[in-house]
Amino acid sequence: MWVWREKKIYLPEPIKDLVSYNIITIKCGAFHSYAKSDDNAHFLFGSNEYNECSLKRTGEDLVFRPCFINDRFSYLTDGKIITSVHLGDQNTFIIAKSNKIKYCVL
Repeated sequence: MWVWREKKIYLPEPIKDLVSYNIITIKCGAFHSYAKSDDNAHFLFGSNEYNECSLKRTGEDLVFRPCFINDRFSYLTDGKIITSVHLGDQNTFIIAKSNKIKYCVL
């Protein structure tokens, strides 16, 4: 899996944190992305300007390292397995095994 980084020209660079995972699903919002591995590991990365990656704001709005989100949302999903993640322009929806939307980032 590759990500584009701004240099003098745009060049793709491998996302080293995901090399050990077999990524089977990729989804993109306007400026953030999602990846899922075959062992049900879920990752968010990209812009966090509107909390799309669900990280505390630190003044740095770009998340270049994929964030493992399985544990972060376990309290919201009542320990259920995340079944799907949907990205909008500047939002992220996470659906747990109960098929209810448990979390929404706007």
